[in-house]
Amino acid sequence: MVIVYILVLIVGLCVLVCLHELGHLVVAKLCNVYCFEYSIGFGPAIYKHRFLHRSKADRKRRKNATPLFKALTKGIDGIPGETEYAIRCIPLGGYVAMAGEDEEPEDIPFTQVPKERTLTGVNHFKQIAIMLAGIAMNFLVAYILFFVAYACFPQTVYDYSSNAVEVQEGDVLYDAGLRTGDRIVGFYQVYEGIRTKDGTFIETLTFPAQEDQKPITSFLEYKEGTSGTSIDDILPTCLNYAAMNLTANAVEVDIGNGTKAQVECVENATRTLYITYERDGKETTLDPILLPSEKNEDGSYSFKAFSLSAIGQELQLTAGEALETANYQFSRMFVGIYKALGELFTPDGWKNVGGIVSIYRVSTQAVQSGSGTYFFSLWAYISLNLGCFNLIPLPPLDGWNVLIALGETVTRKKCPNKVKNILGTIGMVLLMGLAVLLIIKDILVPIG
Repeated sequence: MVIVYILVLIVGLCVLVCLHELGHLVVAKLCNVYCFEYSIGFGPAIYKHRFLHRSKADRKRRKNATPLFKALTKGIDGIPGETEYAIRCIPLGGYVAMAGEDEEPEDIPFTQVPKERTLTGVNHFKQIAIMLAGIAMNFLVAYILFFVAYACFPQTVYDYSSNAVEVQEGDVLYDAGLRTGDRIVGFYQVYEGIRTKDGTFIETLTFPAQEDQKPITSFLEYKEGTSGTSIDDILPTCLNYAAMNLTANAVEVDIGNGTKAQVECVENATRTLYITYERDGKETTLDPILLPSEKNEDGSYSFKAFSLSAIGQELQLTAGEALETANYQFSRMFVGIYKALGELFTPDGWKNVGGIVSIYRVSTQAVQSGSGTYFFSLWAYISLNLGCFNLIPLPPLDGWNVLIALGETVTRKKCPNKVKNILGTIGMVLLMGLAVLLIIKDILVPIG
């Protein structure tokens, strides 16, 4: 199966990169830029082909073919087709070779391509359009994959407005007597022997505090007009608030005397759950559920986890609902990607980024899950990442070429090729160095 997982990763990345390059190719042709080659993969060619334009009579006779995209000069007119399409033996991406972008191909003298048909010869608006086309293609692919993920596969929809819960068999709550469909009407917890992040010992901490314990009315609910990103945004009347593991979340709680602090689990600490539920109109209070601290592999301590969720049911979304969900996921992840990039060089930010090893791990998890939604959503996210990353104005990414074109438009001066080459080399070295660092980091300190 490892070979299958590796093949899925290679094919997936190759498809995304080739679609990115296809975006460049299509817009370059629309802007009349001469394209030597569009290749899937690198290395020696396995297959090559040039598409020819033929009349009906030519198609029958299979002769007198003329190029589909004719060049404007005599020297190039003799070639049977402008763009050669190739499949090469190393499936690690692809590329499109445009006149004026890099070094000329050996079999086509660059000097024979008219200046107005080179990438640097067209106006800056067309240059920017060609550079942004690959990014736009990745965004389009991401959106389509999100739509497929939610339109083609049943979705589990949870009712967070109810206080009815779903409990897994074998869980500590199940063993204590709680069952799926029970309505939680009361929930609070008592921590003993924990400490604050700065080392202050706390003998007993009740959460929610005695005066704040209110009847549970829903599984999850946010205060009106808030983002739902902190403990202060959640209503105390919802189960998600009352059952929060304070030692596993970076939240500040009242530890007494009006002081707020983050708390953590330590050796010999305990967490006791007090739960009242309603079943068939009758309220029952469970015996207190004791969760002692357990030592982790890294030497830290945590409380035994329990599984508690809102009741879900599988539904097939309509096309409109799938579009709405795709819109939400696309925009949420787009913002999240740039937020993560902005925090890249902070301690917490560095922990949450990964390279090719992390991509392999999550891709493997997606295949193993058997969930079409998970699989397509993951590759939508990877495509979105590829587009967002290429938008960064760092040489030699597309965003850098856009920035150069904009700069030349404003200053009306051309950036010297020598400067471009030097900056491109520096940028490539930095990107390769970052890739190596991420591989090392993924191996030593995996995400999560």
